[in-house]
Amino acid sequence: MSVEQDKRVILYPAYINSKRTVSQGRRIPADKACEDPSVREIFDCCQHLKLPVDVEDKQYPRDWWLSRGRLRVQLFKEDGSPTNPEVPTRREMLLRIAQLVPLHPMRQKRGGGGGAGGSGSGATAVAAAGGSKQSAKKGGKKKK
Repeated sequence: MSVEQDKRVILYPAYINSKRTVSQGRRIPADKACEDPSVREIFDCCQHLKLPVDVEDKQYPRDWWLSRGRLRVQLFKEDGSPTNPEVPTRREMLLRIAQLVPLHPMRQKRGGGGGAGGSGSGATAVAAAGGSKQSAKKGGKKKK
């Protein structure tokens, strides 16, 4: 009985997450990793690098309770040559994706603030409008 083995590389977001330690699964240096990459962002980066990629609904064994999703990336063709000559190894792929994730359009829309504020807070609404807490307070005092 002959079972064909899948030759694609498995990639979990934890591999390039700067908030993880090596024992938690990070595979590249923390200063080259990116903060909290999503499966969607990594998928788009792989497509940008012209690497065939599929998303699977699996969980990373070291943090199975936190996040879902992994990617299978085809780094090599059937003859053993790289799919993209600019990305010849798994490590190079991880480093390139970690560089591209912060430039992803979804991250650009989020901005640098994140989004941990409470819903309906005045400070969040002012910050979203382009002001700050101080300018909102000063503006309120002038109207009195």
